Amino acid sequence: MNWIILIIAGLFEVAFAFCLGKAKETTGNDMYLWYVGFLLLFL
Repeated sequence: MNWIILIIAGLFEVAFAFCLGKAKETTGNDMYLWYVGFLLLFL
């Protein structure tokens, strides 16, 4: 069970890093949506 939690945590880490990278590349409303996704995945 601990391995499953570790894999899920790793996927969340990759996803929030991806969202942060996309937020830095975009502008306007898209930027805010990527930041919201980043914050949700970070929590």
